[in-house]
Amino acid sequence: MSGDSWQYVLAGVVAAVAAYRVLSHMLEQSAYELEFCRQAQRRRQRRNGQGSSGGTAATIRAESLGKLALHADYRLRRAATDVLYDSAAGGRVARLAVTAAVQGSDVERRRAVTLLQALAQSAGRQRRLARAGAIEALVTCVGARDKELVLRAASALAEFVGHEDGAAAARFRQRAAAAGILSVVASVLERDTDAVVVTVNANIARVYAQRTQFHGEMVRRGYLAALLRVARRAGADVELQRVVMESMVRLCTYLGGADTGTMQLEKLLQGGAADVVAACVRRDDQGVASWGIGLLHEFVSRGVGTLMLARRAGLVRALCRRLSTAKYAYTNQLVLRSLLCLGSASRVAMAEIAEPPNLRRILAVFAIEDADAHHWGIALVARAAAHVHTHVWILGSPLPRALRDMATRLPQSMRATLLPEIANIISRMCHSAALAPAHAAHDELAETCRLLMASDIENAHLAAIMAIINAAATSRAFVRLVVTDRVRVQLLDMLVDFSHDVTQSYAAKGLAALLPCALVSPDTLVFSGTVPFLQGVCTRYADALDMDSDGSLAGNENRAVNIGRTNAVASVLLSVMPIFLATETRDRGHALAAVRTDDAYVALFSFQTCLLAHMALCLKYVLKVNVPRSDSNTHAMRQTVNAFIIAYYADDSEDPHGRAAAADWRVLKQGGRIRHAARMASTGNDSWPRDEWPSADSVESDNDNTLLSETLKSARVRCVFLVLQTVLGVLGDSLEPALVVQHPAVARQALQLLRIICSALPALRGTVMRVLGCID
Repeated sequence: MSGDSWQYVLAGVVAAVAAYRVLSHMLEQSAYELEFCRQAQRRRQRRNGQGSSGGTAATIRAESLGKLALHADYRLRRAATDVLYDSAAGGRVARLAVTAAVQGSDVERRRAVTLLQALAQSAGRQRRLARAGAIEALVTCVGARDKELVLRAASALAEFVGHEDGAAAARFRQRAAAAGILSVVASVLERDTDAVVVTVNANIARVYAQRTQFHGEMVRRGYLAALLRVARRAGADVELQRVVMESMVRLCTYLGGADTGTMQLEKLLQGGAADVVAACVRRDDQGVASWGIGLLHEFVSRGVGTLMLARRAGLVRALCRRLSTAKYAYTNQLVLRSLLCLGSASRVAMAEIAEPPNLRRILAVFAIEDADAHHWGIALVARAAAHVHTHVWILGSPLPRALRDMATRLPQSMRATLLPEIANIISRMCHSAALAPAHAAHDELAETCRLLMASDIENAHLAAIMAIINAAATSRAFVRLVVTDRVRVQLLDMLVDFSHDVTQSYAAKGLAALLPCALVSPDTLVFSGTVPFLQGVCTRYADALDMDSDGSLAGNENRAVNIGRTNAVASVLLSVMPIFLATETRDRGHALAAVRTDDAYVALFSFQTCLLAHMALCLKYVLKVNVPRSDSNTHAMRQTVNAFIIAYYADDSEDPHGRAAAADWRVLKQGGRIRHAARMASTGNDSWPRDEWPSADSVESDNDNTLLSETLKSARVRCVFLVLQTVLGVLGDSLEPALVVQHPAVARQALQLLRIICSALPALRGTVMRVLGCID
């Protein structure tokens, strides 16, 4: 190319650049002038108090503004558009648009709503439109049949109810609700099938569902059923399903636990809510899945449809997959509580929870700092631990350390609920002999068990003692880590505390389990546990006998049940005493053993006398024998038995049993005392004095089987019947031949009462024969 050609090209480029700069300068100047005019117009309006349609139209013609609004330059186009919007939003144009939107033809309504939509979507002009009545007009248009009209009106109305200014948005929502927007949106959600229209209206419903003051009206207008229909039709529309599920969850939280709320949830289940919940939980979208979990939690936490949801195939697995180890995993609590409810309602669901893939995800939650998730996880794992195969995974997880931390840091409000669950987990794991070496390697579990023993929650004590009992049979190395001197003292204190019958029973079993492990000596168990316990039992029997009147000791069901529990504890302790007494006699000789075991024998013989007195009172109540009340003294228990036997044989004064009872009565009234086992002897066969023998009128006994069967139909009598059988069993345990020495008075009175029971109560003959086999 020649030099002249390059000059022409260069000249053309320079000319184009110059022209571009000139045009840009002109457009910029026009924009500046237009902005100056607009600001001057505003100053004049503020100074003269005129409307927004004052001097602007006189300064710049509307046609010019229209052309500038379509200009290629963005700043010029925006300035012109702002001027047009300002002139239309608060003046005559807005009022004309509102009137046309309500009363005009279809075309006029469509144009008016389009204008209102454009004005509503421009920032800062919603308040002036609201003053012109745009909200009420848009509510009317939302209920129209024209799809385009409904869509534009709903979009414009969404700008009002979702305004960025909270106070203004609250006023707009209230005005729209007063205009009937809730009923209009509900009807659109029920009848319309267009996805776009439904989505816009669902967003309006979500805005109102986020405010509790509208929940009651929305529930009454049937929003739950309408939203459920939309959720079922949503299909692959993730955004719509997320909006609908959020609204449903927020409305369900308003229902509370009242009967009406339960009815609403049951109607949702009938409408297919279970399918929707299961589908949402499985969705890949985190938002949809989270709100699906929330709706599932609303159902199962109220016990509505729990079994139906538990039977959904794959639902448990899907919930476990939603567990997250992220720092802010807010759905973990809902997932764990939902799993707990599902597992409690269905064994199949709990078995699925206990499967290794699902259990691993649950145990991984304990690796994050989320106290609420830990609480629900503990309750869930406590039930899953009933499956033995879960113990390996539990021991290999962060759970043992978390259990120790929770046992020390739990707030007071949660201790009564979660400490027993923690103890149950340890107790169930200690039941597995295959994991005995692994138990001994976890000091955290032993420390947690000791903390539970020292807690102030009774159920935690019981489960911790059960863990010790299980470990004594499966892992003695672990039980040695748990049982310290302090734990032994705690067990002995629980044993002699008669204010908690159930704890007494567990403490007795725990001490008996520690004996084979050499963690408690027989001397300590007998003299620090069994003897004080039996002495306390005798005191309780004596107090009850003093209060007894017309068989109240036997006829009072609660008192009879309490004494029956005490007897069960005594039966556990008595299983240890014969071994101890026989060992002492073998090792120390009869004389030294008699001196050393004197207190043990005295406590045992006193307890046996109390058992016989209790049997006599029960028989008096069941057989309806009228026994004169005797004065309380040192031998009140033996006197009670003698009085019953004498009254029973009042018609046959020559009966040897009656004569023996009369002789014992006489010896006791003369102040005879028997203490040491080596000085025990028979009381003789003296006859009952004729002047003290009860008359036949004082006896109401009737051994007719028909009358007895009628008597046993009473619930109270049946209760006494069971207690009588329990007392017989404990008496047999206390009369074991291994005791070496048996009190002759106890043996004689036992034979006398057993003869009456065998004759009058045939149903107890099997138990009677067992007791007879124990008497030497």
